[in-house]
Amino acid sequence: MNKIKPTPKTIDILVGENVRRLRELAGISQKEFARKVNVPCRQIQNGESGIDRISADHLLKFSKLLNVKVVEFFEGRDVGGTKSTTFAGDKISSLVIPENELKLLRLIKSCEPSVKKAVLSLIMVKRKNERADLQF
Repeated sequence: MNKIKPTPKTIDILVGENVRRLRELAGISQKEFARKVNVPCRQIQNGESGIDRISADHLLKFSKLLNVKVVEFFEGRDVGGTKSTTFAGDKISSLVIPENELKLLRLIKSCEPSVKKAVLSLIMVKRKNERADLQF
């Protein structure tokens, strides 16, 4: 009997796109990612393209490896033709963030507090010498 594979659902495509985006943001190749989560590279390719559904177990492994919340795989929408993402569970959960700003935010988030303060100070100086007195 021939098994007909169902067409990918929108949520499967969204989850796959988010896995790919977050993996690329982390600077991990598909091959390295597959090795680290102990699955065939083809399975990562099919999951990222939405061809195959990604199991909850794999999403949990992916979230740990990528240091993100599982819910981030289910978020995203097009805003004016620009791919954007929201941070669920954070204080800014209703804010839509363009991809390049999200990348900057993730980089800063991974820094030591002293580096965060230095970056903030630099930005504030650039913005007409405003005072940077935020705590990290």
